Amino acid sequence: WEIDFTDPTYKQAGNRFVISGLTGSGKTSILDAITLALYGRTPRQEKIYGAEGNGVMTADKGNCYAQVTYQCKKGIFVSRWSQRKGRDRADGQLQPAEGLIYGVEQPDSPLFSHTTGAREELAQANAAIIQLDYSEFCRSIMLAQGEFSKFLTCDEEERAEILEKLNGMENYRRIAQKNENGSGRRKQE
Repeated sequence: WEIDFTDPTYKQAGNRFVISGLTGSGKTSILDAITLALYGRTPRQEKIYGAEGNGVMTADKGNCYAQVTYQCKKGIFVSRWSQRKGRDRADGQLQPAEGLIYGVEQPDSPLFSHTTGAREELAQANAAIIQLDYSEFCRSIMLAQGEFSKFLTCDEEERAEILEKLNGMENYRRIAQKNENGSGRRKQE
């Protein structure tokens, strides 16, 4: 399946999206696919299958992938996570996941390409680009089932740091801290 959020139909909504539907209609699956493409894992997958399980590939398939094109301060990028079974057959041995990240302007020059066990490396590469690690992304962007409550219940300092990153305000905080330290020194002298 493909969802193009740049389609003019969506732009009429002012770039705000609501994913709604009946239970079991696939709302969380959309969020899972986005998170999987960026970080090689999903919150729901880990809850159901554990850290090592594969809960994303349809049982009668020999391969699967999730791909997302995203825009951030650093540009427009494509991130892809994929996994297959031996000989691309449903009964084949599960192979290590693969990851790929490239800029839309330079598809032949990947920023990241890993073909064996790409989960952590893909997550780190996208975190460096997006400036949000997996945990921060899940709490502040995806807010998948149950994740919103974690964001609301995390301590004030942690929530402030996440919101600062989202709004690009972390530099202002550093400046304020330097000013406080500087003014504190003057008072002590």
